[in-house]
Amino acid sequence: MISKKRVETVADVFSVGDELKAVVVSVSGRTGIQVSTKALELVPGQMKTDKQAVFANATEGLAQYLVSKKEIMEQRRQALSRLQ
Repeated sequence: MISKKRVETVADVFSVGDELKAVVVSVSGRTGIQVSTKALELVPGQMKTDKQAVFANATEGLAQYLVSKKEIMEQRRQALSRLQ
């Protein structure tokens, strides 16, 4: 979950030892901790072209991500209530 645009390999964006900001999207005993820098992008593909700008605007990117997740969850709740 690196970018909203396709990334061939992690090494195309990050190197060992890089410090980064990311969102924890899930924690599971089976799959471990899943993190996303994609969630922080204000512009699709920005992690590939200007990752420092993504990190500098991480608070705003996170806010947008949380709003979109809240909207998705509300749509799912509405769809479920219609099915019931």
